Amino acid sequence: MVPNLKVGDEIVLVHMQDEYGVIPGTKGVVKDITEDPFEAGNYIISVNWKTGSSLSLLSNHDKWKKVKKDIQENAGEALQKTDPHTYFLAKNQKLRKSIDLPFFMDYLKKVRESGIVNMLSSSSFVYQDAKHMDRYYGEGREDNEEFQELLRIQDNVKNKFIQGLLDYAQKNGIELSDNSKINSLAQKISKSILEYYILFFN
Repeated sequence: MVPNLKVGDEIVLVHMQDEYGVIPGTKGVVKDITEDPFEAGNYIISVNWKTGSSLSLLSNHDKWKKVKKDIQENAGEALQKTDPHTYFLAKNQKLRKSIDLPFFMDYLKKVRESGIVNMLSSSSFVYQDAKHMDRYYGEGREDNEEFQELLRIQDNVKNKFIQGLLDYAQKNGIELSDNSKINSLAQKISKSILEYYILFFN
């Protein structure tokens, strides 16, 4: 195969042998790489060029440069190792603009202290109401102060989550036209909140 080149890579054209080819400096995305059946060691590189052209490159005759996304990817990997907290926040910028993460970290700490469920199963708690929580988890916990505290704040937690969800949808152009879309977005956001808690506060 062509060294250091794969499907999905972004490239910029340096030279194309075909006189009716793509103009040098044009960017495109590699969509396929196949061996040339007529020339040994030559590969046909199919490209979706930004100009709309679909002319292919020939590895033995044309020249291009790979756009160096790998620098950003390597920087992201390094940041993930050295400062995972900053990495998570950078990766989830849209989430933190709409969701009050410190509020939900305090809430999930209370959930953990109550001991009502394994934390890996607690993401849906952020959008349950107090009645639902008491019905499914309250039996035998009438004297459990931590659980009773959860019940006292649960409706406020749910309302805060819904406000954040609606803000997130509005800021990101997500149409919440039916219950399935609302539920899908709620699950996505609540899992991200829980992931943040488990990574940094558990």
